[in-house]
Amino acid sequence: MTFVKEEHAKRALDIIQNDPLGSQAEIIGRVKKSPEKTVNLKTKIGTDQILDMLSGEQLPRIC
Repeated sequence: MTFVKEEHAKRALDIIQNDPLGSQAEIIGRVKKSPEKTVNLKTKIGTDQILDMLSGEQLPRIC
């Protein structure tokens, strides 16, 4: 997982995809400034869904 500025995203993706191990790399999200501290998922049908906080111990979500 890589975080890059939006203006560099296409170039970074091209570089990663030129490596055999990154051939299927994709842009999977964006970070936006927002007064709410939420994570929103875009579903397959194009709707937004708020990702609920984890219950119990708060461990990083790297999937």
